[in-house]
Amino acid sequence: MRVYYLSDKFYERYKECKEILQKKDRPYTVLIYEIEGIKFAIPIRSNIFHNYCLHTPNPNKKKKSGLDFTKAVPIISEKYIGKEARITTEEFNFLKSNERLIYKGMKKYLKEYKKAIQKKDMKHSKLFWEFSSLQYFHEELEIKNIP
Repeated sequence: MRVYYLSDKFYERYKECKEILQKKDRPYTVLIYEIEGIKFAIPIRSNIFHNYCLHTPNPNKKKKSGLDFTKAVPIISEKYIGKEARITTEEFNFLKSNERLIYKGMKKYLKEYKKAIQKKDMKHSKLFWEFSSLQYFHEELEIKNIP
């Protein structure tokens, strides 16, 4: 399990992709995690209020921080991985001891995303994929765009 920032090269390459989390003044910490042979950068965020995440311990109970699967991106080149990041020991230990939940959560999200793409015209499906960062990586994920 590795925790990093994404590199400037990554952000330059995907600067036009509005659903990929980008902040010039404060980079996002990401967990690099492999699912089905693909490395994903799963951001650790605060203020997550949807179900496609894994909440981590947080002293401020109102913040609801954790891994946000909806903003995960495949890492197609090692040059997109930047400096190593630091998280609290409590958060690291939680993530390390819950690797099975991370795997299951991200795998479930990928399955749901692929299903939503198949039904793009349905309102619920549109809302699901429209806010996902995976929409920019269909080729890498071998997803065929169906009407």
